[in-house]
Amino acid sequence: MKRIFDQWFKTRGWKPFPFQRAVWRHYAAGQEGLIHAATGTGKTYAAWLAALHEPPGDKLRVLWITPLRALAGDTLESLRAPVVDLQLGWRVEARTGDTPTSVRQKQLRKMPHALITTPESLSLLLSYEETRASFSGLRMVVVDEWHEQLGSKRGVQTELALARLRAWTPSVRTWGLSATIGNLDEALRVLLGRNPGVIVEGRQPKRIQDRLSVARTHGSISLGRASGCKPAATGGGRTAAGPNVAGVYQHSVTS
Repeated sequence: MKRIFDQWFKTRGWKPFPFQRAVWRHYAAGQEGLIHAATGTGKTYAAWLAALHEPPGDKLRVLWITPLRALAGDTLESLRAPVVDLQLGWRVEARTGDTPTSVRQKQLRKMPHALITTPESLSLLLSYEETRASFSGLRMVVVDEWHEQLGSKRGVQTELALARLRAWTPSVRTWGLSATIGNLDEALRVLLGRNPGVIVEGRQPKRIQDRLSVARTHGSISLGRASGCKPAATGGGRTAAGPNVAGVYQHSVTS
């Protein structure tokens, strides 16, 4: 599967980051933990592709908890992308307050392989008598945006749900996804309870080179990029400093 996923990344113009490969190794070794990386660096696929290394079987395998139902649609699209492209046979669905009643009833009879839900919807789902049997094959729980949930009402709901799921299936592995957060050790402890876990940090070096022009025009200061400089990262165009420039000071900024 590693070669297949590497090829999938390549078709999209990507390359797996070391922290993503580290998560895949830890998950394969039966570990659980917290993925700490900036937004947009690939936390979702670090966790999701770890689960996809295993065949789906015929039961619910992955439970994905997102704090807001507004995020469920984007998550659903992201999770389905490699499944569809690689024809892996996983069924991925969402269950939130926006999900039609007919779909929710169908899910109670037959769960998908991966279910995206919110703390509120999960709390209700766990109250149904038939849910325990439906969750008997659960292998992985992903808690998305843990930095947002931690210490909130939704976070408490998630913690209670995780406690019940671990009581039902002690072998289930929990992985949290978090952007900037202060105390990683505390965040990991709250997420996993008494279980030991690993922290995987996705620190990707970013080099931004630009020349900043400081122009003094008739006693006022205006800022703009020097001519010929490319905008750093995304956005940002070239800004004129004005026709009457008394002095221009340029320097390079690297971060």
